[in-house]
Amino acid sequence: MTTLLDYEAHPARHLKALAHQYRDFRISFEAVGTLWHKGPLVLRSRWPAGVEQELWGHLLVYHTLRSLM
Repeated sequence: MTTLLDYEAHPARHLKALAHQYRDFRISFEAVGTLWHKGPLVLRSRWPAGVEQELWGHLLVYHTLRSLM
């Protein structure tokens, strides 16, 4: 279901592609969440640039571990 009612501005094929992309992201983030068994991920940085760097670091570690599996 969607609130995007203008079929010319938002063609069905485009929405379908976005739905698949969203599903892939959701599955990846759920898998990343299973790596931390002791609770939610706590980011230590107080600045936006540091938070972004930390997130990229976590995703890099996740991707490396998954490729090794």
